[in-house]
Amino acid sequence: MARGAGTRIRRAERAPPLHRSRMQRATEGGEMEARDC
Repeated sequence: MARGAGTRIRRAERAPPLHRSRMQRATEGGEMEARDC
């Protein structure tokens, strides 16, 4: 669990807020958009 959480936090810190918004959109129903990243 700690390993996954660490990776998630690192990814969020490395990626800007824009990336986070795209990830949320993909969760809603836009896998294509997430792949575009």
